[in-house]
Amino acid sequence: MIFVRVFRTWMLGVPAALLVLLHRASGPGLLRDSDTLGLIQGITERHAPLSWFLGDWPLGNHFYRPLPTLLFELDHFLYGSNSAGFGFTNALLAALGVLALLFFASQVLRPLPALAATWLFAFWTVGQSFGP
Repeated sequence: MIFVRVFRTWMLGVPAALLVLLHRASGPGLLRDSDTLGLIQGITERHAPLSWFLGDWPLGNHFYRPLPTLLFELDHFLYGSNSAGFGFTNALLAALGVLALLFFASQVLRPLPALAATWLFAFWTVGQSFGP
């Protein structure tokens, strides 16, 4: 009986993650932001991915952010200047966040509130991708 409840919850929750993945931002404007341009310029100038663990990140504003910088490095390596690739990575991370919320919410809540929280978060995430 518990297996059926868990299976049903996941079958109704996983499409929320797919919704986020399918409604990703992919326009050329993703890479036109001044901070994004500065990050990509800093990454291409340094050519040392592990050095981000030892100091400032590419914008040089005294923030220690090695993991986001490495993710930018990976995106830049995989996709170059293709903004759709960067959008896919962001959507994949957001979809994984939706699945993580589904998992944790289903551990502490009944199935219906867990699904409601998951879908609410998914719709909010999709709405953010179409924002300014």
